[in-house]
Amino acid sequence: MELAAELNVSGRAAWQALAGAAAGRSWRAELLYSDAPFGVGYHVACWEPA
Repeated sequence: MELAAELNVSGRAAWQALAGAAAGRSWRAELLYSDAPFGVGYHVACWEPA
C-alpha cells in the first residue's frame, strides 16, 4: 500500500492485469504525460518490448 502511494498508482485490479500481461519479458517505457488537472490523475505511457 505504501509503495502504491509513493508511485501514485491505484486501481489494483488494472495494475495486476498489466503485471500479468507483462511478466517474463523486458520492457522499455516512456512516460508521455502525467498530471491531475481536475484532481484526478491521468498518465499516458508507451511500452515496448526491450
